[in-house]
Amino acid sequence: MVLEMMKQGKEKEMKIVFMASENFAPIADSFAMLTNMAEICVDDIQYDPAEGIVQIPLKRRRLIQQEKRGRFGLHSMRPSYNWDQTYINALLTIRQVNKLNKEIDPILVTECDSRFSVKMGLSIKQGTLYLGSLEETRGKTLCEIYIEVDSIDLELSDQG
Repeated sequence: MVLEMMKQGKEKEMKIVFMASENFAPIADSFAMLTNMAEICVDDIQYDPAEGIVQIPLKRRRLIQQEKRGRFGLHSMRPSYNWDQTYINALLTIRQVNKLNKEIDPILVTECDSRFSVKMGLSIKQGTLYLGSLEETRGKTLCEIYIEVDSIDLELSDQG
């Protein structure tokens, strides 16, 4: 994993690159946390089958680290994170893609302008990445995106 922090002006710009063929569990929770409640427009998702690359522009919420106090007023050993109401434009790039499958309910297009909020962030399972919408109707998820990959090759970068 490579983590790069770049500073431009007053804001910090983040770029995370992660590649693994196995043992990707430690980073899966981090990608899920960073993409949880992100806003995505289905029409903006670009897939190049010849190159095996999917690019997903998204607006992710800024994470704020807060001090957490435990019992007796002592500081907790683990930092606590909350999501700010500020959104950051970001680009999620997925490489070594074999197949992209989008299951989109027509209600998402007509009533939500093809936009959805990501429920529980990017899910990474062996060989499959999953994004599901928070929006539901009649108990059915309005958008589900399945991306089949040979190995995990992800890049999440803020677009400033």
